[in-house]
This record gives sequence, structure tokens and C-alpha cells, in this order.
Amino acid sequence: AQLQASDAMRDAARNALAELNGETVPIKARPVASEGRLLVPLELLEKALGVTIRFDPVTRQINVRR
Repeated sequence: AQLQASDAMRDAARNALAELNGETVPIKARPVASEGRLLVPLELLEKALGVTIRFDPVTRQINVRR
């Protein structure tokens, strides 16, 4: 899967949509541009990489599984 921070992603930040492998997909949270970086929701990475991402509030860790 290929993700690129581009004009399309900046537009997605305003519209809660993202482009993933040439396809527009809805996302629950909008990406945020901050200090020259584009912060994307983990949900988008789950879709792009085909993984499951979960946050453990007890250990405050993010778990990524295939």
C-alpha cells in the first residue's frame, strides 16, 4: 500500500476522506497538518497496511497485528 502526503491528503484533512491506492475512502477522523508534518489517523494505516491497531489504556501502548 502506498500513502503519500500530497495536496489530495491536505484536501482530505478538510473533508474526512483519504486517497488510498488511488481510491477515495472515508475516514472517521481528519488528518492534521502541524509543523510541516501530516498526522494521519491510525484507521487509515490499518486500511493501507491490512493490520489491526489497538490502544491498551493500561500500558498506554499501541499494538499492531497482522
